[in-house]
Amino acid sequence: MEVQKLEIILWLEFSKLFSLKFASNHFLDLLRSNISDLIYSECFLNAKKDTVKAIAFSRWLNVSEEELFDSILKWAKYNISKDDESFEESLKEILKDILPQIRFPIMHVSYLEKNEDIKILFKTEELENIIFDAKNFANNQKITNASPFIKSLRCWR
Repeated sequence: MEVQKLEIILWLEFSKLFSLKFASNHFLDLLRSNISDLIYSECFLNAKKDTVKAIAFSRWLNVSEEELFDSILKWAKYNISKDDESFEESLKEILKDILPQIRFPIMHVSYLEKNEDIKILFKTEELENIIFDAKNFANNQKITNASPFIKSLRCWR
């Protein structure tokens, strides 16, 4: 059976719903190898949080960390009511267990400094620590533990 790229997320969620471990692993592998198409799809916006978490937890992705974060942020915003009076708090809440898997220290420093959403998600001191680690990473210097985020590249297939 040939699975269409944009159906992979649906099949993954279906296989998880029925505890089909082998099928779940197969669809997760398919998802990883097609991630650059899938993260920009409407299907991704409608994905369950567990699916988005599984993507963020993956070591094997062939997209930049900036692209991954942007798509996850877009997913989060899509899944929060626009009328929500505490939109920023809701954004933090929906992302709280996904953000630790985003590798902020390997992102471009200019991206981190200019991204307004990152400024919403982190306190000033946290953001300064992330940028400090990102500068060290960019300059091939010893990475500190100023920020608690993973500081290694993901593997590309």
